[in-house]
Parts: sequence; C-alpha cells; structure tokens
Amino acid sequence: AAGAAAAEAAGAAPMAAATIAALERKLQEQNQVFWEAALRKDQALANLRGECAAYAEELRAAARAAAEERGPEEARQREVQAQLARAKEEVRTNRTEASVRIRQHAADMETLSNGICFVQSKLGEAEEALSKLRSEEAAAQREAEAARRETAAEAKACAEELA
Repeated sequence: AAGAAAAEAAGAAPMAAATIAALERKLQEQNQVFWEAALRKDQALANLRGECAAYAEELRAAARAAAEERGPEEARQREVQAQLARAKEEVRTNRTEASVRIRQHAADMETLSNGICFVQSKLGEAEEALSKLRSEEAAAQREAEAARRETAAEAKACAEELA
C-alpha cells in the first residue's frame, strides 16, 4: 500500500508539476495582460496629461489675450470715469455759481425796483411841482398882461389929458 501510495504520489507529481506549470503560464499570461493594460493606461494617462497641458496653455494664452484686450478697455473705462467725475464736479460748480448769480441778480433786481419806485415817486412830485409852477406862471402872465393893459390905458389917458 505504501508502494501504491508512492506510485500514486509519483504519478501525481508530474500531474501536479503540469498543473503548476499551467498555473504559472496562466499567471505569466495574466501578468503580461496586466502589464500591457498598465502600459496602455500609462500611455493614455500621458496622452491626457499632454492634452491637459495643451489646454492649460491655450487657457493661459486666452487669458493673456483677454487681459491685453481688456487693458485698453479698462484704461478707456478709467478715463471715461475720470471725465465723468470732472463733468460732475463742473456741473456742481456751475450750479453753485449759478445759484450765487441768481441770488445776486434777485438782490440787484430788488435794489433796481426800489430805485425805480423812488424815481417814479420823485418824478410824480416833480410833475406836480412843474404843474404848480406852470399854473403860477400862467397866473403871473395874466396879471402882467392885465397890469400892462392897465398901464397902457393909464398912459393913454394921461396922453389924452396932456393933449
């Protein structure tokens, strides 16, 4: 029985060796497939990294171009904002100056109006005085005319008496 077991073991040994060899071949094949897949994945990863680097460079270039394009626009925007600030300040100054001029004009108009009223009052008084003087002159002329007529009549009467 020991011999049969040894014979069986000896027959099993080549079979085990064949199984081990088959398993080793299968392991080597699987190992080869694994490394080939790993190499393909490494190559695909390297390709993707290259594409990403190319895209990153394109993005940087686009960002630089956009910044260069925005540069003049931003400078123009700052200039327009500065002009707007100057215009607002000028409007504020003009409003202030106009307000002062309006107040001064109103005061001047009030002074002028008061002056006109005073002159009109004095003109009325002068016209009354002139009218009174003209009436007095007319009365004096009538009296002088009457006195002249009376003197002429007296002179005529004296001349008649003397003649």
